[in-house]
Amino acid sequence: MSDRRSPVPTVHTVTRATRVVVGRVEAGAELHAALLEAARWERIDAAAVRGQGVVEEAALAVYDPGARAHAAAESVDGVAELASLSGTVSLRDGVPDLVLHAVLARAGEGRTEVSAGLLLRARAVAVEFTMEVWDECTLDRREDPTTGLALWAPPGRR
Repeated sequence: MSDRRSPVPTVHTVTRATRVVVGRVEAGAELHAALLEAARWERIDAAAVRGQGVVEEAALAVYDPGARAHAAAESVDGVAELASLSGTVSLRDGVPDLVLHAVLARAGEGRTEVSAGLLLRARAVAVEFTMEVWDECTLDRREDPTTGLALWAPPGRR
């Protein structure tokens, strides 16, 4: 954590990527499980995740501020282009946790249908990913009483 007092209304620290893990998820693998296994294998507990490719059997949810939770899952039927995948690996209750958001596109009747939100599940058809690892930073998720979301506690330094 920075020793300077920040004039901006954020909770943050300054860190740098210490390594970058690159790879692809094997066809048929469940995306979250495969990426979490890669994080465990590489001993990652703080990282940014990015990716793109093609998925199937996907489900997304969007945040409902009135309910202070994500709304019921919306299934994206069939095969979809994973136009953008972004997320983080951090600790939750001392265990690596993966939060992913996605933009999915698929062919509709004469147009492209686009869906976006919190990615709850997806099976890889062809997915490439990168994990930008922050080995000198600790990130822990805790439930935020205002939003009901699991948000980062003030980041620490190792």
